[in-house]
Amino acid sequence: MMKRTTPGRILAAIVSAALCMTMLASGSAAADETSPEEREAASATAPAAQDDDAASRTHTTVVTFMVNGHAVSVTRTYTRSVTVTVPDDSQLNVPDGYVIVAWKSSLGVTYSADLIGATLSGQAHVTFTAVLAQRLPQLPHVGRQVRVNFVIPSTNAIVTTRVDRGTTFADAYATVRDDIASRLPSNISITGWRAGLHTYRADLSDAGTARLDTTFFAVPSIQATKTLVVFSVGALVVTQRVDAGSPLSDALAAKKGAIDLMVPHGYSITGWTDRPTGATYAPDLAGGRAEGWTMHLDATLERQDANHDDGLHVTVTFQWTDEQGRAQRSTATVIRGMWLLGSQIPSPEPPKGYRLDGWYAADGSRFNRLLPVRHDATYTARWAKVGTSGGSGDNGNGGNNDNGGGQNSSNNGSAGTGGTHQSGTGSTGSTTLQQGSGAGTVRRTALQQQVAQSMGKTPVYEQYGTMAKTGAAIATVAALAAALLLTSVAVSLIRIRNARRRPRR
Repeated sequence: MMKRTTPGRILAAIVSAALCMTMLASGSAAADETSPEEREAASATAPAAQDDDAASRTHTTVVTFMVNGHAVSVTRTYTRSVTVTVPDDSQLNVPDGYVIVAWKSSLGVTYSADLIGATLSGQAHVTFTAVLAQRLPQLPHVGRQVRVNFVIPSTNAIVTTRVDRGTTFADAYATVRDDIASRLPSNISITGWRAGLHTYRADLSDAGTARLDTTFFAVPSIQATKTLVVFSVGALVVTQRVDAGSPLSDALAAKKGAIDLMVPHGYSITGWTDRPTGATYAPDLAGGRAEGWTMHLDATLERQDANHDDGLHVTVTFQWTDEQGRAQRSTATVIRGMWLLGSQIPSPEPPKGYRLDGWYAADGSRFNRLLPVRHDATYTARWAKVGTSGGSGDNGNGGNNDNGGGQNSSNNGSAGTGGTHQSGTGSTGSTTLQQGSGAGTVRRTALQQQVAQSMGKTPVYEQYGTMAKTGAAIATVAALAAALLLTSVAVSLIRIRNARRRPRR
């Protein structure tokens, strides 16, 4: 239900609105009556308060100076702003030969070398990086005197003197000649001086006058204090170092034993020749002197009498008859008490159906290449029929026929069943084949027999055959082992698979 509006209420509302408008108008007029000076003073009050607040605030900035990768940091505490100063050169670690020509800041501004105009105003961190430039070389000294340096060889000592500009280098050298001579090693003499690209005489008489500081390097002539004497006998060489000027016979005496071993059998040294100079010396080098850094002496060899025995070497002769019935011979010379090399023991081609059973002397002893040779000896090849075990002439283990000395002898073995066939080169020697028989007691074990047979030279084709058989046996064993391993792995995998398929209870 709406309230009823009376004329009295309407009149009261109109009066109230009029009073409000009057009050607003009076306030606006009062504001317009304020003077400009008062308004300016009021506006300046707020910034002044802000400046006082900023002046009382403290800032801390870390300033870093980077010079060639070396950093120096300085912490600055200030109010408002502060000017940046460059630290001492000792702290900046400037490389030798360089100077700082400018600074680049991390704010993107480039400053001079002394950072004129660089200020800090509240930044937390600022980095200045140095711009380096190579220092200009010093200009030559233009004073009244110049310096002359002399570098002595070997010791690298430097002797320095100062002379007036225009003085000859020869006069400058004369003032220090004795000092330089006292510093030189006894085996060095000066043959000249070098400066820049020029070489001058030892007294510098052709070097001219001194106008700038100059350094001379000595050109030395070095005399040897030790001489390396090289003795060559054929292709063999032995060396001995001795004092320069000492007798060559002393060097020879020091290596006499080695040189004697180097001389081939049947030869002797009849003299020596210096390879570089061509000078000749006696066999004992009597009167010769060690000279220079190296002497290379070549031995002059001469064959001796065929019947001459030096007592140092022994000769082993191997003889056999080839398939055509021709007598063959091979001779090897070795130092007494040494062993023959495998290449010195021949491997002749055996007759068809036979193999080499070994080398035997006339007394029936068998050649053993594992033992040193101490006397001259002659051995004859003995053949054994393929498929049989050969006998040995010194133990009655099989028949043998020795024709090495030109006489026939027969010896029936008492235990062996293998025959041997031996060829000789005697005047009445012949080739025979003999089969051993009998039932005597065997005096060797199987291992002893194998060792005895290995003492002879085994033909190459038999060695290769044995190696092939051994390799095949090893390969067979390896294949069986691999098969067993694969079988074991397969069984294990099957068991694992069955175990996984089995349902769990």
